[in-house]
Amino acid sequence: MGAVGLTLFQPINEKWNWNLSAVFSSLDASRNTDRYLGTDSVAVIPFDEDHISQQKFSVNTFLKYRIKSNSRLRFGIVNTLLSDEKVLFSKITNQKISGGKVEGVLLQPYFDWTYDLSDVSFNLGFRSVFFGYNNTFSFEPRVGFKWNFLEKSTLGLVYSLQSQRQLPQVYLMGESDSENGTLELTKAHHLSLIYENFKSDHVRWKAEVYYQSLFDVPVAKGLDNSFSALNVFDGTLNLPLKSKGTGENYGIELTAQQYFYNNIFWLGNVSVYESTYKGSDGIKRDTRFNGNYIVNGTFGKEFPYSKKGKDYILGVNLHLNYSGGLRETPIDEVASKAAGTTILDEATAFSLKQKDVFKTNLRVYWKRDKKRFNSTLSLDIQNVTNNKNVSFQYYDALLDEVVQQYQLGLIPILSYRIEF
Repeated sequence: MGAVGLTLFQPINEKWNWNLSAVFSSLDASRNTDRYLGTDSVAVIPFDEDHISQQKFSVNTFLKYRIKSNSRLRFGIVNTLLSDEKVLFSKITNQKISGGKVEGVLLQPYFDWTYDLSDVSFNLGFRSVFFGYNNTFSFEPRVGFKWNFLEKSTLGLVYSLQSQRQLPQVYLMGESDSENGTLELTKAHHLSLIYENFKSDHVRWKAEVYYQSLFDVPVAKGLDNSFSALNVFDGTLNLPLKSKGTGENYGIELTAQQYFYNNIFWLGNVSVYESTYKGSDGIKRDTRFNGNYIVNGTFGKEFPYSKKGKDYILGVNLHLNYSGGLRETPIDEVASKAAGTTILDEATAFSLKQKDVFKTNLRVYWKRDKKRFNSTLSLDIQNVTNNKNVSFQYYDALLDEVVQQYQLGLIPILSYRIEF
């Protein structure tokens, strides 16, 4: 995978500013599967290949206009060209099992107006979304209100309608490339009540209560079952879909943060939430991602120094994450044994909660600043404690038992970056 981009900021006059940013990214990934012939043989046969190819070119340009010192306008457009291809290929029959290509333009014009009074500010805006792959459209208003009711304390209320295109594998889930090509954008009414307190210029406390009501979610068409596109993570399925499902998310999030000050920054965050959905059978269930709680902590410190007239920075970041485990659908072991592959008990979808996840990430970097550019050499170690976090489970026909798989352990990432 890789990405390249640029950003341009151009003042036009005292009231007008123009911004332009563009980025191109590309991803290509394959997963190959082989199968053992039997317990007494080490020979394997090629089975299948799951291939993903993604390219994206996005341009965001907008104009900002200062009407008065307390009133500002911003209007612009985000234009993204997308090409996503996902194919599951059988090496036994040398034929495509499922998949295809999703490509088109994602066009998003938007408008935003902010008006500030002494203790109150208003925000009004909208965004339109057009996805050229299947000509789906969404109009999304946004309105916000903020009240400075105490010194260094604000209370805000925000409503917005938001939309999101489907994952490529959802559009490609039918028996043909076009069967689910007319699916709508999934939409959500989002309401937030936000309290912020600035203890100083560098420390902020924040509490947010939010509620989301999702609709136009793809669910099974022509039969009643527990499937919902909200739970899609990977894989393929030959299933016709309709945009008639719903979902619901709500919770509270608490954040304490110190911005970079005296070469130190830190962030603490706790979130408690519920995430549910309804499939075509109309039964309310937990979503795959309903872990119920997340705790994050981040601390970073930089050590600037000079050597032979040149400036350098040595930095250390530590991030800790503790979160509730994802949900799984229980495996029907009797049916799996009879079929020789994993069969899920769809009637009790996502009723099984995995073990909680704990992960610690460490980053050490060395930075050098020059007049025209700066460079950074960094070593990121993901899951530095090598904790075994559960990923998923499946029925292994060879072992005749349910096998649990784990997420990746310690992952070192060495990188070098140049910024002009």
